[in-house]
Amino acid sequence: MNNTVFIIQGTGAGTVMIRGFGKGIDFSPLLDTLPAGAYTATMTPEGVDGIGLIGVDQVSCEANTQLVNISTRAEVRDNLEVVIAGFIIDGPGTVRVMLRGFGAGTGFSPCLNTYLTLQTFPDAALITDNDDWVTAVNASEIPDLLKLPNYTDAGILIDLPAGAYTATMTRTASSCVGIGLIGVDVVP
Repeated sequence: MNNTVFIIQGTGAGTVMIRGFGKGIDFSPLLDTLPAGAYTATMTPEGVDGIGLIGVDQVSCEANTQLVNISTRAEVRDNLEVVIAGFIIDGPGTVRVMLRGFGAGTGFSPCLNTYLTLQTFPDAALITDNDDWVTAVNASEIPDLLKLPNYTDAGILIDLPAGAYTATMTRTASSCVGIGLIGVDVVP
């Protein structure tokens, strides 16, 4: 089972398209206009194991309303079994985002230390990485609401121009295997 959480923030409603992709997955796209709030999209395999993907796209939003967070949780094992969050920034200027890789901070896996990398897509050029959010050069700029619960959780606060990006969460070499959560938040 794969869960993806997304948040629409503001005073109006946003129209989103939710799509599922994967081997043996019959998931018709859902297009719906939703009021501001937190939502969960769940994909369950029908007798087939494998990799699945849930996509949540902002189609349109009323004034002062936008899709501000998307996150997913999964088991973090080794360098071949990682958690990936792909996202696209559109429009002029830059957008400040906070990438968070929860490991020990989830409470599920107290010995899971996470490591995040941020790359451009599709060329995979490394932009930055982090394994303990408190060691980030700009850790003091992270809003209190977005600070991670454990110092060994990974975090990246960055201003990004329009483009496609991939955030990958793995575990550090000395870490245990466990359930992790990767999140991408728009920072106001």
